[in-house]
Amino acid sequence: MDDDAETDLEAPPRHRQAPLGREKSRHQQAADDLRENTRRQYESQTMKTPLPPVPPITLDDFNLEAAERRLCVEALRLAGSIVGAAPLLGITRHALKRRIIKLEIRRPRSGEADPEPSE
Repeated sequence: MDDDAETDLEAPPRHRQAPLGREKSRHQQAADDLRENTRRQYESQTMKTPLPPVPPITLDDFNLEAAERRLCVEALRLAGSIVGAAPLLGITRHALKRRIIKLEIRRPRSGEADPEPSE
């Protein structure tokens, strides 16, 4: 029984990390695996949904705000929702929501008729 106690004392503690250049700790490996799985999941989701063909838009002038407004309105019309329109524009849904507020684009709430275009 004394031999077993001496052997336990000689074993290195589990929390000790391997020296540099050696294998990763299980926590480091788990973090790396999580990052890799998240990256793969993101790539697979973005590759599954191809963007629909978008008709060309002709701008009347070089007014940047008017062009941005027109692009947002067209993307919302084509996609039907902020979540669907954001990838068409190459931005996040939060960025699109900020632009909708900044450009004062009126969107019908559920059950309401489409508002008249303000262009």
